[in-house]
Amino acid sequence: MDVAPQTDWPDAVIAVQTAGSIALTAAFVSWRGGPQVAPGSVVNAASFASGAVAPGEIVSVFGTGVGPVNALTGTVDAAGKLATALGDVTLRFDGQAAPLFYAGDSQINAQVPLR
Repeated sequence: MDVAPQTDWPDAVIAVQTAGSIALTAAFVSWRGGPQVAPGSVVNAASFASGAVAPGEIVSVFGTGVGPVNALTGTVDAAGKLATALGDVTLRFDGQAAPLFYAGDSQINAQVPLR
């Protein structure tokens, strides 16, 4: 049984380094008591290397409670753009919503916005 998000909890925020000079921050919609995301849990989706991220990079975010129990996959709109919300899940870098490929309880796959 999937549990609806509790929207009155604050978003979890973690710092993410960038390859350039702008620091990005990722904020997660709160689910079931809030997400648990440890430092270093934002990684390159191909290599799983942690560290700085770059605009356009595909990343995976690992944790618990970061999305719905019943995982959702990304959808493309009429303009061919990937959705920035899957259900009630959003991932933001410097306040800009990231295109989402996948959102589940323990993982989110997304593209870092191009700015």
